[in-house]
Parts: sequence; C-alpha cells; structure tokens
Amino acid sequence: MNHLVFGGTISESVTLDILDSGAPYVVVSDWIVSSRATLTIRPGVVIKFDSRTGLSVDGTLIAKATPDQPIYFTSLKDDSVGGDTNGDGNASTPSQADWSSLSLKSGSQDNELDNVMIRYGYGIRVYTSSLTVVSNSTIEKNSGVGIYVSNALSSITGNKIKDNGYGISASSSSATITGNTITGNTDYAILLKNDPFDNTISGNTITGNGINCFCIGGTISKPVTLSAYEHGEIYVVHSDMTVSEEGKLTIDPGIILKMGPSTDITVNGTLEANGTPEQPIYFTSLKDDETGNDDTNGDGPGQVRSGI
Repeated sequence: MNHLVFGGTISESVTLDILDSGAPYVVVSDWIVSSRATLTIRPGVVIKFDSRTGLSVDGTLIAKATPDQPIYFTSLKDDSVGGDTNGDGNASTPSQADWSSLSLKSGSQDNELDNVMIRYGYGIRVYTSSLTVVSNSTIEKNSGVGIYVSNALSSITGNKIKDNGYGISASSSSATITGNTITGNTDYAILLKNDPFDNTISGNTITGNGINCFCIGGTISKPVTLSAYEHGEIYVVHSDMTVSEEGKLTIDPGIILKMGPSTDITVNGTLEANGTPEQPIYFTSLKDDETGNDDTNGDGPGQVRSGI
C-alpha cells in the first residue's frame, strides 16, 4: 500500500485526513508538534508507529473522532487496522511497548482526544499542560501506565482503560476522572500521588485489576482526609508517603491502609487517626486478606496478617 511516512518536527498547523488509498500513516522517527503548531486528525485516520518512535506535542493536538470512525494510534505490527502495513504477513504480531507514547509536553495546551484508540505502546503522558481532555476512548494493551498525568489539569471521562500495566496515575495534578471503565490492568487501577485529593474521582467502574482500590503515595502538603469512597474503605500506600510540615492527614474511623512492600508513612506535619471500638483504623500489610475481607493484591486466598 502507498502509506504516507512521517517523522521530525511539525512547525506549522497540519490536518491529517483519510488517504485516498485508505492506507495508514506511518511514523518512522520521533514526531514532534512544535509550540506554534496544531496537529488536527480527522475521524477514521490510522497512525502506526515503528519501534521506539512516538508523538510529542509542544503545541496542540486535536484528535476528535466518532464511535463509527475512531482514530487509531497503534503499532506498525498491528494488521487489524489499516492492513499488513509492514508487509511481513503473519511474521510479526503487536505487543505492549512496540512503540513509545503519545506525550503532551509542558506548555502544550487545549488538547482534545475523543474516540481514539491508543494501544501497543506506552499510553498517554500528560505533563504540565493546560486543560487536556481524553474522552470516550480506548487505551489498551500498553506497557506501563495507560494514562499518566503529572502537574496538569486534565479531564479523563468515559474511557475504557484496559489490559495495560497500570490504569491511571495522577501526580501533583488536578484531574477529573469520571465514568471510566478500568479493567484487566496488571497492577493498580488508579494511583494518586502528591496531594492526591486535588483530583475529582467518581462514577468509575473498576474491576479485574491487580489492585482495584485507590493507591496513594508521595507528599501531602495541605489538609487531606481519607474517608470511605464508592469502591470501599481500603487504600493502598503504593509508595512512600510524607506529610509535610504544612500538611495534615486525617483518617476517618473504619479506614484501612494497606502498605505496599517497604513503604513508609513519614509525618512532619500532623496526623489525626481517631478510630472507634466498632470502627478501628488499620495500618496493615498489602498481603493481609483478613482485614477488610478483601484480597487486595489479587493473589488469591492464603495470605495472613503480617508485620510491615
């Protein structure tokens, strides 16, 4: 097929539409949208990435499609859309980490992704950008985190995030995470780090992940309360957590904190953990299936409460 090959820097605004031949676009070297440019992708476009290549956006990415004509970001080895683009028949099959990631870099702004499919790479990375909207999309079969948000304002709504290494990770961010289906990810469904409850989380369906409850870690630099939420009362401390001098951690009665391997909670500010006889607060091991009557680490029965 007469596919169109891309790489290098886009220095002025460009729109990609379906090619007359129906062939996909192929990225053969890292593809960069400069700070002055907007990359607009029309419904039905298929973009395949060669190994170790990705898309980095310093400007703006607009990829808005429809359920009938999604936009694909996928591996060059993926013959299920756009045909056998690398021409090797059945000699290769797509897998996690075939390509890099879709990275929305510091300074990028007003990015919109709707009805897109992102698979077989390293997912979406959102860094220190203004509002990024990811909606009605499928992020699947990626290595590492399906959607990673760092120090950014994001809306993550109505997506299917499945069969990745991890689901969603939000660090030092203000993300709205609502109405997503997060399933089949090897490790956690949602990890919140560094002032974790600056994020708004509701209405998500979370099943079949390595860890289905909220995972937390990093630094708490303001007042935070751990209370029961729509998926229960268990939190997993996935990485070391520090309450800074300015921070305050309040833990409601009945809350269970399960500690990951070699993790600590260090308090330089204030900790208030006042349970009741009927609703004690637990600090215990991730392997403790008895507390909360929950196999939180998903390794089946037989684990017992142990020291941390």
